[in-house]
Amino acid sequence: QASAFVLASTTDQWGLVVNEAMAAGLPCLVSSACGCAIDLIEHGRTGWVFHPGNPKALAELFHLVETQRPRDRAAMVVAARSKLEAFSPQAFATGLGQALEWALAKPRFSRRASFAARLLSLFP
Repeated sequence: QASAFVLASTTDQWGLVVNEAMAAGLPCLVSSACGCAIDLIEHGRTGWVFHPGNPKALAELFHLVETQRPRDRAAMVVAARSKLEAFSPQAFATGLGQALEWALAKPRFSRRASFAARLLSLFP
């Protein structure tokens, strides 16, 4: 029943809670100090980014969220969920598979490391 999700960290490697909030349909206000901000948030389209040391900017975003029209919010939720698709478990599995194929095609490590990569590639 929240109007939005706010992650105001001054430092954060990623901020997985943002992925969860976006998937739940919440507009997100994310600190620029969070690693996910650059990959997940397109300011004004999939959420909003603010500098963690600027409380005035955050207060302005709170006002923006409160006055956001329902159709604009719905469009933001759709755009945010679309952005999340690149970070799904399936996307991760596909990327890992591609990395293993590349590593097997261009071995640069010991035979033991190459053998371990071949074994890992047997498990889908």
